[in-house]
Amino acid sequence: MVLAPVEGNPAAVYLDLKYEGDRAVSLSRVAVEGAESAMMHEYGEYDFKVQMMEMLPVPLTKGTEVSFKPGDKHIMAMGVSPELKPGGTTEVTLIVSGGDKQSVPAKIIAAGGEREHSH
Repeated sequence: MVLAPVEGNPAAVYLDLKYEGDRAVSLSRVAVEGAESAMMHEYGEYDFKVQMMEMLPVPLTKGTEVSFKPGDKHIMAMGVSPELKPGGTTEVTLIVSGGDKQSVPAKIIAAGGEREHSH
């Protein structure tokens, strides 16, 4: 989870997901501990401009891999508590159709401290 440079702005969460369940489901919602709300976003083209928009549920079947990464799909956490500090961790919960949940720990990183990636 990468905090915003300005406290109070949304944070972004990146992760890699590999689904190994036998039942086909859809990743429909996310929750981030310490944030008032969280949404899955992706970049899409609308009106000839690339902009961020809410992601549709992601169909998951056994072996599906989904990456949430900078400049692509990502989880936006709004209303992040000032208690969440760089170096700490929080919990990200992925919620699929039918209500099953999977929680994973997320390291908290300061803005600008995210791992380098090539463009």
